[in-house]
Amino acid sequence: MLEQIILRKFYLLRHLEASLLKERESYVTYLHGKGLSRGTLLSVADNLLRIVQLLDLKDRECYPD
Repeated sequence: MLEQIILRKFYLLRHLEASLLKERESYVTYLHGKGLSRGTLLSVADNLLRIVQLLDLKDRECYPD
């Protein structure tokens, strides 16, 4: 989904290389299904990326039982 809304390669790479890609992309896809515009989806994707970066969130390789 991110590939469809982010047209600039540099910005797309920033999104694809950041943590929690699966979760961020899933949420943007969910909003797309709700009918939100490309501009809104792009804004949400950018805000999610900023949150991940500011809070220094990381992917977890395994989850506790």
